[in-house]
Amino acid sequence: MAILGAGTEDGLWMAKGICKSYRILLMDEELQKLTALSFIVAQHYKLALTENLLSSKEAGWEADIIVLAAPAEVQPAIARRISEVATCKTVILLSRNESQMANISAILPQAHLVEIMLTNTAEGNSLKAAISGTSASGIETAKLLLDCCHPAEITIQHLITV
Repeated sequence: MAILGAGTEDGLWMAKGICKSYRILLMDEELQKLTALSFIVAQHYKLALTENLLSSKEAGWEADIIVLAAPAEVQPAIARRISEVATCKTVILLSRNESQMANISAILPQAHLVEIMLTNTAEGNSLKAAISGTSASGIETAKLLLDCCHPAEITIQHLITV
């Protein structure tokens, strides 16, 4: 599994949640963020298997599941970089305020796209996650990953046909 944009708050949240169950390729364009993230994940779970990569295409090539945790404004650029290697792979978009599904599905038409819309709970100390996607198996994969992250609530919104 590759987390592209791993140095973001959402990337760190996902990495810490899944590091006990999955080998993770961490990708961020900022080497300092990657180094710090690897240290944090290792502190969270000493047996975590992580590898740092600076190339989104290389990370996408090596992984069966790709998580785009980068900010929404750069997700389309990253999607273009991985388009050759994302065919028939599950690509999970971590989003906050607005859906990126339409933008990314145009760039990655052969991927199994899933979007996890994250929102803070009313208390602000936990996250809620709503899942939608173009593939039932992709949605199930996203749910399995989220189960590792322990959000306050998981909602499966709908299967999208494109």
